[in-house]
Amino acid sequence: SPLKVTPSAFQAQGIHLRMVRDAGRLAGDL
Repeated sequence: SPLKVTPSAFQAQGIHLRMVRDAGRLAGDL
């Protein structure tokens, strides 16, 4: 059901945003 899929999508988005933030942080350190 969509209600089950939505939280997973939000989780995937959160993980993606976290990876982007970490990458930006590493780029800033370099």
